[in-house]
Amino acid sequence: MPKPEFDVIVVGAGLSGIGAARYLKTRFPKKSFVILESKPRIGGTWDLFRYPGIRSDSDLFTFGYRFKPWTGAPIATAEEILTYMNEVIEENDIGRHIRYGHRISSATWSSKDNLWTVEATRTDTGERLTFTCNFMWMCQGYYRHAEGYTPEWPGMKDYKGQIVHPQTWPDDLDLKGKNVVVIGSGPGGYVAAIRASQLGLRVAVVERENLGGICLNWGCIPTKALLRSAEVFHLMHRAKDFGLKADGISFDLDAVVKRSRGVAGQLSSGIGHLMKKNKVTVVMGTASLSAPGKVSVKTDKGAQDLTAPHVILATGARARDLPGLEADGDRVWSYRHALAPKRMPKDLLVIGSGAIGIEFASFFNTLGAKTTVVEVMDRILPVEDAEISAFAKKQFLKQGMTILEKASVKALDRKPDGKGGGSVTAHIET
Repeated sequence: MPKPEFDVIVVGAGLSGIGAARYLKTRFPKKSFVILESKPRIGGTWDLFRYPGIRSDSDLFTFGYRFKPWTGAPIATAEEILTYMNEVIEENDIGRHIRYGHRISSATWSSKDNLWTVEATRTDTGERLTFTCNFMWMCQGYYRHAEGYTPEWPGMKDYKGQIVHPQTWPDDLDLKGKNVVVIGSGPGGYVAAIRASQLGLRVAVVERENLGGICLNWGCIPTKALLRSAEVFHLMHRAKDFGLKADGISFDLDAVVKRSRGVAGQLSSGIGHLMKKNKVTVVMGTASLSAPGKVSVKTDKGAQDLTAPHVILATGARARDLPGLEADGDRVWSYRHALAPKRMPKDLLVIGSGAIGIEFASFFNTLGAKTTVVEVMDRILPVEDAEISAFAKKQFLKQGMTILEKASVKALDRKPDGKGGGSVTAHIET
């Protein structure tokens, strides 16, 4: 059997990759590893978004390392986070393990040899290289660094001004003395607004719901708060294992949700404070490009027009309803309904086992719902490494969850009882 060049290849030198390297060095000091990073620097998205400012996932009390607790302000800037990462690299002698400018083009697994063969290209010379290892640790993140998502807006083709994407902010963009309207206040939008104001522009941000965008209000942050409550609930049932006694263990779903919404609300309010501090005007409403240089906003008080030679579109993405499986907020939920449930389900069917689906499945399963996960692919967490998927599946099954792979929900029969109850029958094809 061929001997691998490395025991582990870590893909990506962002927050996750550097954290992975630290754990490898401390917990498996005899294992050899290398970090392959396509960019010429560490940082991942914190290096990609070059303009000063912060993002809704700048909360290092949530995203920082357990082995090096964050001691700064709760919301950190990109520069502070990069400094924090460099300190971890220096303190743990990780720098010598990083190969910068190595873009992976393929990874092939051999069950016979128990070996990964990884093909990579050096971005500076074009040289093609081959690496081998027993285990790949995927820390490449979720942003497409080459090109960010750009939505299509009514009137976009007719707009005569310059439209700037926050992920590809031009270095030579001259905005002094000009106006700019930012549509969307998520991690791309409000950071762009702050930087534009710092450069001397008059800036307005249009947001139709809550400052901070989906990640902060209806995604990463509140989900982790729910999972933390579920984790504590789980640990309380294991109190005896720690020499403790806990009787009459129960939960208050309304209080759990209230805490989660409170965490999100606090961070959203913090962004409002940053807008005020940086003299950014916030307009709450729905925006459309109505004419060259004009953004029309529908607000609770009526219509309002904003004029600016530059518009930054930072609207993010939106969830898609599946035909026949549309959420109604009663017996069929979207992720928003699941984040603020009005009642605890006795039986729960989760369609899809990506990160979002599995997080909700884990939360409700831990609190006692009989949970079934349906995944159309051949394994749960299909974008993760197969070994990770297998390990996660084993743990979820052990926790009492039912998992159906290579299966799809074809239809739902909804039977309301006219009293706010009823049932839903799912037709699953395996």
